[in-house]
Formats: sequence, C-alpha cells, structure tokens
Amino acid sequence: MASNAGNGSSVTQVASSRRSLSQVQDRIGTSRGTSDLSQRIHFCDQWASDYDQDVAILDYRAPRLAMDCLASVFPFSPQEALLLGVACGTRLVAVELQKQEFCNLHGVEGSKNMLELAKRQGLYQQLSLLSLGQEALPAPSDHYDAAMVGGALSDGQVPYSTVSELLPVTNKEPPSLTKSKTLQYRAPILSPKSPSVGGQHLLHEAFPGSLVCLSTRANPSNLTYKEALETELARLEQAGRRKRVLVRTVDQWERATSEQEAAGSSRNIHGFISGVIYLYCK
Repeated sequence: MASNAGNGSSVTQVASSRRSLSQVQDRIGTSRGTSDLSQRIHFCDQWASDYDQDVAILDYRAPRLAMDCLASVFPFSPQEALLLGVACGTRLVAVELQKQEFCNLHGVEGSKNMLELAKRQGLYQQLSLLSLGQEALPAPSDHYDAAMVGGALSDGQVPYSTVSELLPVTNKEPPSLTKSKTLQYRAPILSPKSPSVGGQHLLHEAFPGSLVCLSTRANPSNLTYKEALETELARLEQAGRRKRVLVRTVDQWERATSEQEAAGSSRNIHGFISGVIYLYCK
C-alpha cells in the first residue's frame, strides 16, 4: 500500500498532503486483493484520515448517484423518514442524504476509525460499530423507511448474501397514499412499470413500502461478485420478499485503480469503471 496505509497512524492524525491519482490508485488497488475481514478493517482504519480526499481524487460518484435514485422515488416527505446507512464510512453518504433533505439518519460501520470520524461530523443521530454478516443489525423489525449499502458491496468486502439481513429492519408496510398523492420523478431513473399521468407517477401502486438501495462496481475484478449479488436479488424477488423498482447502470462510477481494470471494462469512458444501482421495495 502507498502512503500511510501501514504506518499505524491514528484517526486523530491530520490527513497527509494531497496525493496524486496514481498514488491513490495504487493504495486502493492493493487493498482490493484482500478478502480477510480483519485485514480489510485494518486497512480501513489506517485509511480513515485520508478517505474523503482520496475518493475525491478518484471522482467516486456512487454515494451521490445512489442517493439521487433513492430520493427520486421516495414515497413521502424525506424529513419524516428514518434511514439506515450500512458500511456508512466517514460522511459521504450522510452528506448526500442531507442534500436530499433526509435528516433522520442511523449508520453502521465496521471500521472504528471511520466511525469516529463520522461521529465528529454530527450528521447521524445514531452510529454503531458493526460488520454486516458478522453481527445482527441493532434495530427492531420494521424500523427503517429505507436502507442503503454503497461501495462496500464488492468482492472482499460485504458478502452479497448479507443483503437479506436488511429485509427485517426495512419491512414497513405501504404508507397511506391516495391516488392524488403523487411526486414528480426525475428522469431517466423511472420504474418502467410505474403508471404515469402527465409525467407524474402514482406512488401507492409503484412503491408499496420500505426501500433498499444497493450499489456495486462493474469492473472486471468484481464481475463474479456482481453476478452473485444479482442472483441473490433475483432469488429474493422470486420468493416475494422484495419487488424491483429499478436497476441503473452508471458509466462513470469512479476512476479505475489500474490500466487493466479500465481496459477490461466494456463501458470504459476516459479511464472510469462502471457501476450499478439497485433499488428494491417491500
């Protein structure tokens, strides 16, 4: 790993001077070959103080794009909703959610140092140290109006099989909506099954209950994971546990961490890899 990934620096240390794109790519590219959970958490703990500036250098767009998707189909006032961010990192997800007027936020994160940085931001009402797949979510059934998992859904990080663990805590029944209760959606992220009248979509028919927003990379080294995730989502849908709202492919997800990743991506644009956003509802 490049930079201070292995130097034992604490979360209180001031982030190092801005690195080059190639240095950040080397650092992150090396980490993605690690599948051991304890090593992954150690990497994230060491990365925490530099995380925000590094992902900015990579033009990491997943949090904003995913939150745009979620907000565009949300069935009632975001100020009234309670949302859960899984593997929430330092602050990126919360910042994007608050831009969409989601203010009641809970988060869980496996890295203690990233969690401490998130606490300092004061954007979450509740934060818990937890690794999805290793411990149960600290919430009762039917607790959240929506849950989201961003870039952590990828090879060597959060197992795709843990998606089902989000379902009990996002199991709210449909809100009480009449046919006159509508919301203007932001094209082009629409469910093809949504009934429309003059560009407006009837929420009670299209979005019955709690939402789960997921995203993953579509770069070559993550394709096996992506296929397994989609198989798991199809299984949950076939079992009647969730309904698909939309699946959106994003060409410019983030900058590739190697030339091989960029060249091997079928949707490569100017050195970016692609990604996919999945939105499901109860």
